[in-house]
Amino acid sequence: MKMKKYCLTAAMLAFALGSAACSSKGTQETAAPETSAAETEAVSEADDEDEIEEADLTGVITAVDDDILTILSDNDDSEKQYDVSAADIEYIQNFPLAEGDQVYLTYPEDTTEDPIPVILLEVEVSVIAESTDPTAEGTVINATLTTISIEMEDGSQYVFGTANANIVGSIALDKLATITYIGDIDDDALAVKVVMEDMYGTDEAEVNAFIGEAVQIEDGNVVLRSDDDDFYSFVSDDIDFDEFSVGDTLRIVYEGSITAKEIPALEITVK
Repeated sequence: MKMKKYCLTAAMLAFALGSAACSSKGTQETAAPETSAAETEAVSEADDEDEIEEADLTGVITAVDDDILTILSDNDDSEKQYDVSAADIEYIQNFPLAEGDQVYLTYPEDTTEDPIPVILLEVEVSVIAESTDPTAEGTVINATLTTISIEMEDGSQYVFGTANANIVGSIALDKLATITYIGDIDDDALAVKVVMEDMYGTDEAEVNAFIGEAVQIEDGNVVLRSDDDDFYSFVSDDIDFDEFSVGDTLRIVYEGSITAKEIPALEITVK
């Protein structure tokens, strides 16, 4: 009888020990590694080093040599060279940088490099944009009384308003057209001239003309309103503006860019 009791007690003890071992194994967790104060401080210092203090200036480009610009600063009249090879550049209508452009730029404040590396460059006034308007050539895929749609060689398609445009030739589907425009080409830009392919190379294709409603007439100046409610000021010392009235729809032959503040007018007729 004592033997049986001993065996039973031993068996119960073995079972209890096995259960405790399993329970301890199942609840064991791996402690997360601790980050020391020194390590935390090192990371913080590295983040601080990544934050570059920037200086800025406005000025005029006086020379362009590939990615190296010479800029006359408006801040202190100094003239220095700047490297824009790694800069974020904001152009005007994708016109290239040119002498005479007015720009705003930022650069590392404490840099000792020469030329000075530029972080950001924004073109505020482009001399090319002042005298030239961008063009796009493509096949006409649709046309209405006030719009023309073209598909370019790369397959991209664009729509242009034509209410104020000088149309050279007869617009026809599946024919090439070169469109001089203003505005964002991706957002229904305004065509100021449409030249169909059968008129390429003609004298008429070289004429820049704008059609719009006269909203202001003064001595030597007339302001036209476009179909999208923008205003364009034309000037001339040779044209008698008294011949025209506010409300007239005028066709003005001009030179330079339609985006200039004052557009030189060469000839005016009533439509």
